[in-house]
Amino acid sequence: TLHYRQIEYGWYAMLIYNRNVAQLGNDRTGSKPVPHGAYIQAFRNGYAHAMPHSRMNYNNFLSLLFGAKYLSTFLYTSWPTWNAEEHPIDNRDPTLDPDASGLVSTLFDHQYPFAPREEFYVQKEINRQVANIGKALVRLQTSGVRFIRATNLEAGVQIDPFAGGMYDWDYGTRPDTHLTDVSVTRTGFSNTQDVWVGWFKPVHHTIDGSGTTNENYFMVVNGCWDTNETSTEQTIRLDFDFGEDGSINSLLRMSRLTGEIEVVPLTLITGCTYYLDLVLDGGQGDLFKYNNGISFLGLEKTGLRILK
Repeated sequence: TLHYRQIEYGWYAMLIYNRNVAQLGNDRTGSKPVPHGAYIQAFRNGYAHAMPHSRMNYNNFLSLLFGAKYLSTFLYTSWPTWNAEEHPIDNRDPTLDPDASGLVSTLFDHQYPFAPREEFYVQKEINRQVANIGKALVRLQTSGVRFIRATNLEAGVQIDPFAGGMYDWDYGTRPDTHLTDVSVTRTGFSNTQDVWVGWFKPVHHTIDGSGTTNENYFMVVNGCWDTNETSTEQTIRLDFDFGEDGSINSLLRMSRLTGEIEVVPLTLITGCTYYLDLVLDGGQGDLFKYNNGISFLGLEKTGLRILK
C-alpha cells in the first residue's frame, strides 16, 4: 500500500514533468514554450470519503502555480462495479453513496436525478476565484518553482521526484532576488505542511508597458490539506530585501475573491528589508507582484484597494 506522501510526491512529479515539457516547446529548445493545462480530479471510489475542500483547492491552485493555462474538471458519471471482496477498502464510508462500489463523481449524486453535492458548490466557488486571477495568469509565463517541505515527513516515505532537490527552496538559487526567505507555521499544530512559491513573467515585453519581460510576479500556495473538520490554515512569512531601492515598500495582489488589485503593505524590519505574514487556508493561493509603478497585467485601470 502506498503511503499518502508517496502518492502526493507522484502528483508533484507529474506537475513538474508537464511544466518542463511545455517549457521546452515544440522544438524542444525552450525558445518557444507552449501552453499546458491540467485535468482536475472530480471522482472517487463510491466507498471512499468525499474529497476534502482543502484538497479541491490544492488541486486547482497548485496546477496554476505550475503554469497551467486551462483547467478541466474530470469525472465519471459511472464505472463498472468494484469487487469489494477481492479489493477491500479500509476507508469506506457507508454513509456516503452506500450502494456505489465503482468510481463516481464527487460533484453529483451517483443516482438519478444526479443532484449537485456540497462539493459541486465548492468547485463552483473555486472556479470563480480561478477566473478572477486567471485574467492575469493567461498573460504570464511560468519562470520558476520552489518548494518548502512539510516538517513531519516520516522515515521511509520520502521518495523524492525533484531531481536532487532542485525545486527545494534555496537562498542561492531562488529565481527572485527580492524574496529572501519563506517560513511556515501551522495554526494549532507543531508541524507544518508543504508550501509552494511559483514565479511568472509576462509572455511578451510589450504587454505591460514596462518594455521588459523581467517583471516578476509570484504566487504562493498553501499545500496543507486535511478533512473538512481539521484546520488547514498556515501562516507563511515572506521576507524581502530590496537592496538600495527604497521606493518599494508594498506588494500588489490580484484578489481571488474580487478580481481587483489590492495594495498589500509590508512590515519594515530595517533599511530596505520587510516581511509579510500571509495567512492562507488549505490549498489556497495568492498572486502578487512588487508595487514598483508598473501596472498589474489583466486589469483595467480602475484604481487600487489599499489594505490596512
